[in-house]
Amino acid sequence: MRNSGFSLIELLVVLSLMGLGAALVGPATLNQVARAEAQAELNRLKSSLRGMSHRAFTRSGEVAVQLYNNQLGYIDLVSGSEISRQSFEYIGFPHEQSVTFNRNGYPSPEQVSIVYRGRQQELNLFRLVEATDE
Repeated sequence: MRNSGFSLIELLVVLSLMGLGAALVGPATLNQVARAEAQAELNRLKSSLRGMSHRAFTRSGEVAVQLYNNQLGYIDLVSGSEISRQSFEYIGFPHEQSVTFNRNGYPSPEQVSIVYRGRQQELNLFRLVEATDE
């Protein structure tokens, strides 16, 4: 008479193979998630900078952006009040920087340094505002 169930050995082999597969796939999946979160944060930074350019243009007044450590502060230079502040997890700024968007929405200086995923790079704000840099 033959039982139709699985033996303990067969179950242990299957569970071991499933654990091995999870151990191989898990770190790659987590790396992809972190990469996607970093890309989303970079897109949020670019969108915020475009928004401040648009704000300066529509209100015909200068807007200043202060970049330091991993934070961004927006200041309306007409009223002198802080508009907002943002913190980033995956993006940093190697040194304190300041950008002013004039009443036409153009930045001065045109580039800022950022540290994105461990590498320092330049972000061209003029191209970002002109929508020629994605």
